[in-house]
Amino acid sequence: RAHTEIAWTFFQSLGPAPARRWIAKTDPSLLIEWRNYLSGQKDGSPLQDVITRADMVSVPRALKSGGRQLFASAKRTPLI
Repeated sequence: RAHTEIAWTFFQSLGPAPARRWIAKTDPSLLIEWRNYLSGQKDGSPLQDVITRADMVSVPRALKSGGRQLFASAKRTPLI
């Protein structure tokens, strides 16, 4: 179970505080949905479709026009 909570832990630590506050203030149920999604409970989540569609657009765009080296410290170019 601990590994399913890691994304939520990262979001709490690395997500911008203003964004976290905005989500919590605007719609507390959204924060619950976000936590569930990040914790692997994606089935039936209203976020699943939005995130999947965004990923389907952004990944090909990044692969087509982005740099071939994803991290400055990378020793090799990714095989993509």
